[in-house]
Amino acid sequence: MERIEPDSYGRNDWIFRAGSYAALERTGEARAAVAEALARYPDTTIEGAANLPGFSDVERRRMIETMRAAGFPPCAKPEHLAGTAEPVRLPECETSSGAAN
Repeated sequence: MERIEPDSYGRNDWIFRAGSYAALERTGEARAAVAEALARYPDTTIEGAANLPGFSDVERRRMIETMRAAGFPPCAKPEHLAGTAEPVRLPECETSSGAAN
């Protein structure tokens, strides 16, 4: 990812960049990547990413883990999950009625 210009990143690229830094325990860089991701895509949440199609359960759990470590907000707004038949919900979001934290 370091060879790609950040201006050409999409939402998922920012998620993976921040998560990669978090997995490497490069906390400052992870937080900076989260800040940039949220500046470009303010509705980015762990739940929103966890409900993207195409991930296995193992990949989804790892994404949740690294996004949490990076510092992304956990809960998606209900309207962002409305089209998902059985959305993956985080425990703290189920009790907060899905309000973005």
